[in-house]
Order: sequence, then structure tokens, then C-alpha cells
Amino acid sequence: MSNNISFVGRVGSDPELKDVGSSTVLEFRVANDTGFGDRKTTNWFRCAYWGRRAQSLQPYLEKGKQVFITGELTLRKYTDRDNIERWSPDVNVNQLDFVGGNPNSQGAQGGSQEEGAAQASPAPAPAPSPETDEDMPF
Repeated sequence: MSNNISFVGRVGSDPELKDVGSSTVLEFRVANDTGFGDRKTTNWFRCAYWGRRAQSLQPYLEKGKQVFITGELTLRKYTDRDNIERWSPDVNVNQLDFVGGNPNSQGAQGGSQEEGAAQASPAPAPAPSPETDEDMPF
């Protein structure tokens, strides 16, 4: 049984590419904001993207990029420097889509990286909304 999660967030630091045995893994952190105003909170996820696509994704995945992630969530228990037990949400990434531009650059970067699939083209623009209530089908 798996525990799946999907979320949008911004990459918190440049990713690290590592060799683990015969596999390659790209490790990075993603910040996901929830709420707004005084109730806004940020959740951090440690993400791992495994396989041959990890190496090709590294040049495009940089700090500040907005991404949509789908993967398997696990909670890892660890003890911090102050000897306090904490939990870390870790995600084994199944799919990663670029959904927005880098806040440090102009223009939007679209695309998709999914294990075993080619890079997808950007999503089509949404259909225009009706101008009046009479144009609505209900």
C-alpha cells in the first residue's frame, strides 16, 4: 500500500545529484505554503527523484522554481542537534511538473518530467469564462 501526495511549491535550494549503488538520485527540498495573511504557514518536504531522469532534470531544477510534485509520502523520525525528536516528511517523487516561472527571471518555464515519459508540452490556456449569466449553461 502506498501513501500518495500531490502539492505545489518552490524549490528551496539547488538539488544534489548522488549515486546510490547502481542508481542515481536527485535530492532537493520544496517549500509548500498554506493559508494566507497571519495564518500562512510553510511546510518543507525532502524530495528524492530516482532513476535515469534525475540526471537530466538537475540542470533545470534550481532554487526558486515552482513545481507540482506527485509521489509517495513517508515520515522519517530523527533527533536534531538539541537532542529533540522531530519528524521529516520525505517524498519519493513519481512525477514533477514545472508550473511557474522562476521568481528571479522573466517569463514562465513549463514542462514535465515523469519517470518513463518524455517531457510534456505546456498545458493549453484555459477557456474564456462567459461574459454574462445568460451565457451560462445552467
